[in-house]
Amino acid sequence: MERFVCLDVEMPNGDANRISAIGVVEFVGGAVTRRCYSLLNPETWFQPYVVKLTGITPEMVQNAPTFKDYWPTIEPLLTGSVIVAHGAGNDLKALAACLRHYKIDWQPAVPYLCTVEACTAVYPDRGAYALGLLCADFDIPLEHHNALSDAEGCGRLLLQCLRGGLDPAPFVKSFDLLRTPDEKRRQKRPPRKKGAALQAQATVREWLEPLCSETVRKETAERLSLPPERVLGVPLQSLLSLERAHHASETLVSFLKAVPHDYHEENLLHAIILSNRNRFAVTLKGVEAFLPFVDNAEVCAALRPKLFKKKQPELGRLLRRCLVSEEKYPTLFALQTLERTYIKTPMLPAFLEIVGSLSPDDPELIAARDAFFQKALALAPQKTRAYLAAHGLRLEQP
Repeated sequence: MERFVCLDVEMPNGDANRISAIGVVEFVGGAVTRRCYSLLNPETWFQPYVVKLTGITPEMVQNAPTFKDYWPTIEPLLTGSVIVAHGAGNDLKALAACLRHYKIDWQPAVPYLCTVEACTAVYPDRGAYALGLLCADFDIPLEHHNALSDAEGCGRLLLQCLRGGLDPAPFVKSFDLLRTPDEKRRQKRPPRKKGAALQAQATVREWLEPLCSETVRKETAERLSLPPERVLGVPLQSLLSLERAHHASETLVSFLKAVPHDYHEENLLHAIILSNRNRFAVTLKGVEAFLPFVDNAEVCAALRPKLFKKKQPELGRLLRRCLVSEEKYPTLFALQTLERTYIKTPMLPAFLEIVGSLSPDDPELIAARDAFFQKALALAPQKTRAYLAAHGLRLEQP
């Protein structure tokens, strides 16, 4: 590749729809020809863990340009270029979300190359493909979670892969910038709401209506970066009480088939219902069917079925599929479930291998992966230390 442009973004929270810092580095003929970097005011909330990870605080970006302000600076570099990123999906999702949010009319799709995929192809025997670990192993200077340094480090990783014999053509793909995650989810799994499901949905909304609070609605929409029209404003405690009151009703059973739901609280109630079911096979099937519609961390955290503590092999197979999913929330669900359920089991070594192979850029996935390893170190120190040492892995520290 004679010319390519590397992109890295830092985000203020785990929603992957706003940017707090952006780095763009152009490579031509194997050399850096231009660098662009700026803090950005994301005009949204900051998650404490992410602040610790990136070092970017709300105060630091208060007077920074917005994405819309800075776009004319980077647009000429990105237009018509193959964009290279490490774990490219996360960066490109944030880029696409910002383009939509600020109503910026750009190209409908962008060619991209992910250096995680490139490094996996050229160096298949490595234990992990995190940017920090790869750059350290190849003596590439890196100030991790500085967007400019990460973008340049990513470019130098691609050059390393090219020297190792990589043919880049098969790894260049197209990312659709126009379709939202909800639209992609609906395309993968078209909704089929039958009569009983529609009636159950209407009944549940009647139950929810008197529980709504405008204050809660505004707070929830802002905290989760959700469109206000998708939030009813029902407190979590009220949803828990509603589920307890109607636990045995056929209405809630039919409500589980009324996906995709229109409101955040309906998704949250769906997760609560599944968490309290008493038949393992039905619950497992219900979780797998629901995961494609989970769209934020609050719903994901609420999805914790009590029956899963039984550790059946069927659950292990579902978690393996979730861990290699291209979607964020199935992977997050699997990591959180592993931490709660599988540490003290014979299956731990296999899951250490799978989790160790993950190279997430998303802050919430990084936090969940590291929480799994920290819990494993506490409860199964011998196996976990042996695995980390054998693969040369180090946990990222905020």
